[in-house]
Amino acid sequence: MWRKEGAGYVDVLVAACPWHDGTVFLAAGPVFSYYEFRQPMNDRLTDEAWRELLDSPQRLPRPAWFQSLMP
Repeated sequence: MWRKEGAGYVDVLVAACPWHDGTVFLAAGPVFSYYEFRQPMNDRLTDEAWRELLDSPQRLPRPAWFQSLMP
């Protein structure tokens, strides 16, 4: 088994940013979702199979370090 990484659908990132005068402003923008999983090299996922997996009830969980960033 090989560890794979994949990008899923777009999420929105909101970040608090310091301004030069000491105030803080919010910035928002798109970021790709992120997944890590194990998949045999001889059974690689096609783009279509990956999209099916993302849309299925068996969708892979996000990595623990990534989940800590999500609300």
